[in-house]
Amino acid sequence: MPDRPPLNLWRVVLALALLPVVLGLDRWAYWLSRSVLWLHLRDIGLPISTTGSLMTTQATLNAFLVVAGGLVALGTGPVIPLVVGLVLSALGYLVIAGGQSPGAVWLGIGVLAMGQGLAKPACFAIAAAELGHPREQLRALAFVLLYAVLNASALSSGSTAGLLATTFGARAGFASAAGATGLGALFAIALGVAWLLTRRSEPAPPEPLRTGRVLLGAAGLVALGAPYSALLTVVSSTSFSATGSTSMAWVTVVNPGMVIATSLLVIPILTLLHLRGVALPALLVVAVGLCLAALAAVPLMLARSSVAAAAISEGALGVAEVLVGPFAMARVVGDVPRRFQTLVMSGWFVVSGAVPIATSFVTRSFPKAELIVLALVALGVFVAGAVLLFTAKALSAWLYAPAAAD
Repeated sequence: MPDRPPLNLWRVVLALALLPVVLGLDRWAYWLSRSVLWLHLRDIGLPISTTGSLMTTQATLNAFLVVAGGLVALGTGPVIPLVVGLVLSALGYLVIAGGQSPGAVWLGIGVLAMGQGLAKPACFAIAAAELGHPREQLRALAFVLLYAVLNASALSSGSTAGLLATTFGARAGFASAAGATGLGALFAIALGVAWLLTRRSEPAPPEPLRTGRVLLGAAGLVALGAPYSALLTVVSSTSFSATGSTSMAWVTVVNPGMVIATSLLVIPILTLLHLRGVALPALLVVAVGLCLAALAAVPLMLARSSVAAAAISEGALGVAEVLVGPFAMARVVGDVPRRFQTLVMSGWFVVSGAVPIATSFVTRSFPKAELIVLALVALGVFVAGAVLLFTAKALSAWLYAPAAAD
């Protein structure tokens, strides 16, 4: 089978320019709303304990409603669910902001969760749409960029939330979230229009890779995402236990800060590799990242109550995250037939959303076993990473070699 047509440069540039803005506005609004939710509940006379129930429900809905986004995209493509999802998210924030009763807040959370379910997988599917085989480095670059923007949004939203809540009240936080998400929807519409104008007139060529093997590789990486997501969750909860709320305020800056710094280093490396035509198998990078993520838990296991140990673990985990998350997502969705990309991407988000909920339930139910859970999960991730490290080259050749190579 022939390779895909030459790179549609305009569409790639548009995606790399506009998608980070869309994702950044959406994630900034999401984390901002989470930060001011308890203040809003207090202002309307609801007990603060309601915050936990609302956040858990929202996270649970977010974890599974992404499948709806994938199913919708089967018939419409990813741009429409992205735009509709962002509009629904903005509406959800407005409903919460204007809500004076528990029912209104719950309704807003439900609308917001549906919007997030539609938009989240679609955004990442669009990032991979024009960057299929053999452009693995450029596709990974796009996902690293989005991952860095995601962390930058989370990092900046906290201070903004405090300023807005102190100056204007919690409602202003939700109003700002609605405005940011609405602006993101406008950028998504602009991207959709631009893509419509730059689409190719000729029919799509046949897929150059074996779809069955590509899907098998995607399923394997999604499965590896389960212990990896559990590790991230347990390290975070153990760090909080070690530092307490006072020190945790600055320790939580370490992880996203290292993600951003590592991304700024990785992006030019991937650019150089792409320009030189050097192949760096994503599976190999993921394997190194998994081993590093497991080793990042060691300081916390050795000194559970140490703030320094928590900072070292969070920082090392930030480096590992850049090697695992973006590269795994790019490999999961990158060479799947376009029609199914959003649905396959939703599978990754189901695992990365549901596993932390289940892991948090276990660690909260058995707090004395938290360190044991951490050790077991870290060991499992390290073994998985080590096995993948030694098999990455052979697996990449078997899963992703062009059909014409036989």
